[in-house]
Amino acid sequence: MHLGPKHSLIAKLGPYITVLEATWQTMLTAMTVAVGIMALQRLLSGQLPEFEQSDLGFCQHYRGVACSQLIGNRTVYVKASMTLNQMEEKLAAILTILATGKEMSPECHKYAVPFFCYVMFPPCDDTIPYPVPRHVCRDDCDTLEASTCKQEMLSARKHPLLANQDLVPECEELPSPSHQGPSGTFVVGKDHQGSCINLSVPRVIQVDHDATCFEGKGEHYRGPVSHTLSSHQCQSWSPAVKYEELSGGHNYCRNPGGVETQPWCFIADPHMKKEICDIPRCEHFSLAEYTWLYIFLPSLVAAILMCVLLVLWCKRQRRKTCTSKLSPHSTSAQLIPIHHQSSIHSHPQQIELQKFMPRIPLGIHEVSTQSIHFLHELGDGIFGKVFRGEMHHPRSANGTTVVSPVAIKTLKENASTATRQEFCREVETVAVLQHPNVVCLVAVCLREEPLCMLFEYMFQCDLHEFLLVHSPHSDISARSDDGTPQILELSDFLAISMQIASGMEYLSSKRYVHRDLAARNCLVSVETAATSLSQSCINTSSLMDNILVKISDLGVSRHSCASEYFRIRNTLLPVRWMAPESLLYGTFTTESDVWSFGILLWEIFSYGIRPYFNCDNQEVIDLICTHQLLPRPDYCPPYVYAIINDCWHDTPSHRPNFKEIYNRMCSVQTLHERTFSISHSVLTHNSSHQSSTGPSNKTLSTNLSCGTGNILVNGTAVRQNGAFPFCSSSAGFVSTKMIPAHRTHQCEQV
Repeated sequence: MHLGPKHSLIAKLGPYITVLEATWQTMLTAMTVAVGIMALQRLLSGQLPEFEQSDLGFCQHYRGVACSQLIGNRTVYVKASMTLNQMEEKLAAILTILATGKEMSPECHKYAVPFFCYVMFPPCDDTIPYPVPRHVCRDDCDTLEASTCKQEMLSARKHPLLANQDLVPECEELPSPSHQGPSGTFVVGKDHQGSCINLSVPRVIQVDHDATCFEGKGEHYRGPVSHTLSSHQCQSWSPAVKYEELSGGHNYCRNPGGVETQPWCFIADPHMKKEICDIPRCEHFSLAEYTWLYIFLPSLVAAILMCVLLVLWCKRQRRKTCTSKLSPHSTSAQLIPIHHQSSIHSHPQQIELQKFMPRIPLGIHEVSTQSIHFLHELGDGIFGKVFRGEMHHPRSANGTTVVSPVAIKTLKENASTATRQEFCREVETVAVLQHPNVVCLVAVCLREEPLCMLFEYMFQCDLHEFLLVHSPHSDISARSDDGTPQILELSDFLAISMQIASGMEYLSSKRYVHRDLAARNCLVSVETAATSLSQSCINTSSLMDNILVKISDLGVSRHSCASEYFRIRNTLLPVRWMAPESLLYGTFTTESDVWSFGILLWEIFSYGIRPYFNCDNQEVIDLICTHQLLPRPDYCPPYVYAIINDCWHDTPSHRPNFKEIYNRMCSVQTLHERTFSISHSVLTHNSSHQSSTGPSNKTLSTNLSCGTGNILVNGTAVRQNGAFPFCSSSAGFVSTKMIPAHRTHQCEQV
């Protein structure tokens, strides 16, 4: 049986069993196969005598074969109930089972036979007048069992032929060394005063007798200290521990796994109390070792000082005083193109302040407060109040005044210098944004209080209100001229979503981060004839073909929408639309806008239901941070919800960009139009064969239609106009508090 790459325990079975070992120099030369076979037969039949712990032994010269080159003619300890022949048979049984078992590692092969020879035939201690056996040291047994022969020893203990024969010793029953003798072996102790047999099994971790201190937490300390700060002697470590530095039955101070602040040990206590050991911490401070600090620290301080001075100088050069008081004649009631202002104002103070004005592209005009008519307040923005108003300006040479509806974003009068500079920077940023689906800046007022940005506002309502009034479950549904309720369908949802995706793709290409993308911040214009401004969102005749959606960035928080914003560190934040990284770290990026776009899509396909509508803001934060996502609305096709889910990926870099989102939405719309066309052709063909049936007044449905008015919550369909359990104060998506979906959130128009 081949036991290893270079070793063989039994080379042949015949009249003899030859035990070969390269490093032992053929220590065991021959053993009769009859001995091994007889031992196995008697072991199987249970005829081998058991070791009795109470037997008194005697010393006898060894005359055996298996261990002759190890023990020679020395005397060995034999129990009264045993004979050398019987012990030889048991050893032969062990060696035969090991030889016929699984492959043994070469390292274990080197120490296994000496170990079992000395276990079965312990030499007598010649220095003592009465019979005392010298057992194998417990350190060697522990090392073999813990590492060198771990699998082999475990297999031998569990072998059915050896389990009840007490042939494999328990390491804790072997003598534990209490001190080290001059020869390098461990003395057993006061009971037998003899030395144990050292097999020189290499330890996994050696004792470093030169270690007088520890570093860090002392997890790597391997010194010989074995007493605590209170002078208590340490107890030996249990052999069952999993840390190798504790194997061997020693009682040295250790800190396995770094669980304490320094090395420790157990002391003699009924409760196994542990104490810190009396070991000092290493102090390795040398001026030579820290020479680099004398060079690095002054250089670092100098670099920081230069950076601070450079930043201060740049701030002073770029300081902008947008709201500095100018002379009264600098105002005008007419529109003045920004690029012509330098030739009009010649006052030295005005010329000095001109360099602090925002750089605004051609086509953006500046107006005075006399040209602005404030109608009513829309809400509070980041910089100040936001109003709806009108801008009066001449359009023709005959002096005809043209009135344009605008949204007016103002800067509060007591704003700090930093806030004023931020306001001016935003003017520069939004002035260059020109896209059909983005609300554009049309004029500014930067020379009078209050400072204003004027945005186009030819819209009837915001997207959230538009979704609510065109929901199949709304109390005030929009109707066409003939009184038919106008309900948004999948094609409408896709058209709205694509317009917003197109606008966001443009903004992201300009490296513009919105921070508050939601249905309430998207404005809807429906071009209809003979409809008033207040009723055009409800009374629309041709809904699908005339919807225009534009992304707004007014940053309005209104009284009727106060619950949509949560104050965190004196800042109002729309937590229900925010990405996890924005909630946790205050980070706003294009990727966080993608997350908000996913929430916006969920709003669209649920007819304006408020996200997490039955949860308070703190519960919403907990749900988002634990990635408990909103369920798929019943009106949302799975392939659209797949896009929404991709927008909600935990890792921002794994979310799709807006260009990819727009392309995927185009593919969805193409698929829908193609399916609609096929269904329409089939319906037309069938209707031509039904002359007796009149025209149907029902809306055409396709296989892309999205249900009958339910929304899925955890796989359960719940009526939107009924109770919608979503969350509770404890957490999760189950609640006993019900809120009708169509009454959860209604805001004034933006």
